[in-house]
Amino acid sequence: YLHYKVALEQADGLNHLANSVGNDGDAGDVYPNHIALNYEFHEYSTPNSLPYSGSISQVGVWNISASDSVMTADLDVTYSRPWIQAVTAEPFTLVDFDGDDIIEAGESVEMYFKINNVWLPSVNVTATLTSTNSEINFTQQTVNIAGPLNSAQFENASDPITFTVPSSINPSIDSFFVTITTDSINGVPGNAPQFTRTFSFEAEIGQPNVLIMDDDRGDTLETLFTNSFYNKRVPSDTWDVNSSGLPNLLDLSQYDMVFWHTGDSSSNVIDASKIALMKQIMDAGKSMLLSTTGGISDIDGLDSAFLADYFKVAVDNEIQWPLYNGVSNNPVTDGFLLRPATGYFYFLPTFIALTDGEVALTTGASNDAIISVTYDGTNYKSMITSLPIEIIEDRVAGYNTKAELLSKVFDFFGGLSTSVYDDSNPFSRLPKSFQLSQNYPNPFNPVTTINYTIHPSDQIGANTRLEVFNLLGRRVKTLVDKAQIPGDYTVQWDGKNEQNQPVSSGIYFYRLSRGTEIASKKMTLLK
Repeated sequence: YLHYKVALEQADGLNHLANSVGNDGDAGDVYPNHIALNYEFHEYSTPNSLPYSGSISQVGVWNISASDSVMTADLDVTYSRPWIQAVTAEPFTLVDFDGDDIIEAGESVEMYFKINNVWLPSVNVTATLTSTNSEINFTQQTVNIAGPLNSAQFENASDPITFTVPSSINPSIDSFFVTITTDSINGVPGNAPQFTRTFSFEAEIGQPNVLIMDDDRGDTLETLFTNSFYNKRVPSDTWDVNSSGLPNLLDLSQYDMVFWHTGDSSSNVIDASKIALMKQIMDAGKSMLLSTTGGISDIDGLDSAFLADYFKVAVDNEIQWPLYNGVSNNPVTDGFLLRPATGYFYFLPTFIALTDGEVALTTGASNDAIISVTYDGTNYKSMITSLPIEIIEDRVAGYNTKAELLSKVFDFFGGLSTSVYDDSNPFSRLPKSFQLSQNYPNPFNPVTTINYTIHPSDQIGANTRLEVFNLLGRRVKTLVDKAQIPGDYTVQWDGKNEQNQPVSSGIYFYRLSRGTEIASKKMTLLK
């Protein structure tokens, strides 16, 4: 960019007026930008008020009015207010009561956050949590933050926001909003108006009933499936066959439907063990989509009866064709028109639809070859397609997308299933509020690492203390002494005492305590 001394700042931050010859601007250039709603201009906005050197400017423009012949704004040449930031990559954490990381029907949940303030001191600060899910019951929706809140990180480890999930819910991906409010505008407590900033995050509420069986041998095609369900606001889980092997039926117990894809057109992608698992899945009453090209010939060679009995098809031939038609009255593809993306013009296996199998996709030509069949059974439903879902073109008008196809399959399989809290089997906490791991390396010189995990527990607000002792029981070093939210923690000890002096070789003990619970382990320092 040009380093000019006077410039017309553009609200979209693209700087097209300065860097594009003949550009006359667009609606995104004008503050407050009707798309991005950019009512502020300061060090942390986009665009920002930082000099070319990146040094701090303190310049800010606030409360920019709607675009008109006369506009108003508040101008800063030095800081006039706090600026609250969320810190760390995941500043907002939802902790479910039983600690299994699934927020279930009827469960109590704690919300923790980590923030700091980088400008003027902030006092009388509150944090309030809201959600797009109107059925959530907040038992403590707002917490007060002891001030002043300056540059040091603050986390509400001793005072979480809390809510409960309804006893009957449909799984969903919900949006949550954390609003931080302080009355310290201009650094003077009590001044109005209040400074407010809202952060957002998303969370899955309810146990997912959709499993994506990622069998693409290390590719990332599963994201096409997960993104489609995410956009539908449907929670889903993914099982990576390449890294985890095949699951057992117990691993799949919570799911009502499985979307199994094998990726590209390679052969030798489905073996006898995978066929056996597919049988178990459908025998257990779970519906299945199988999206595979090369896998069709694998199954046909190993167990053609499986195709006939479970998917209601027999393998016919193969065909290379530029577009595929849905079939009238089919519950998934009625009215559909699909085409493969450029560069993915595969030879696809074709099927013969057997008794109870409903033709779903054909070439629609005089040969009318079948490439997909659905089955609407009493115990489970299925769909098999030799047109890999991941190669369906999404960007050509007049054709259906892979997301639209997956959405129709999801609905055909029964859609969301309602989760109901069983009050005869109440949620229970883990028996210990923390877990302490062995340090590594051990023996060590000069530095060792200690990992521990804080679990959800009733000891909310209890300080976590991690201390090092010598063989005489004298404390050598306190590594941690503060309230911490549930999660995984890593601490290093450099073999020095409280006076920052190196200690001698020998055996030491490190002890983790929280509330009434204590655990300790031994480590050896060698020099």
